[in-house]
Amino acid sequence: MDSNTRHLATAALHFDMSVFDVFGPLLHGGSVVIPEYAVGPIPETWLELQRELRLIFGHVFQLLWNLYVA
Repeated sequence: MDSNTRHLATAALHFDMSVFDVFGPLLHGGSVVIPEYAVGPIPETWLELQRELRLIFGHVFQLLWNLYVA
């Protein structure tokens, strides 16, 4: 991670993994993209966000990753 990192935060803010989602990139000078709640775990929407915002990093837990690669 560095100042060019654009990270997609996929964990809900009340979930413990969100600490890494939010503070990891910020501590290294990067930026965090928090999608609207309505986006939900819809892989097509994530791909669209990834292309549109030129995201280079995202951390997802296994259930969402399975949806993403399916």
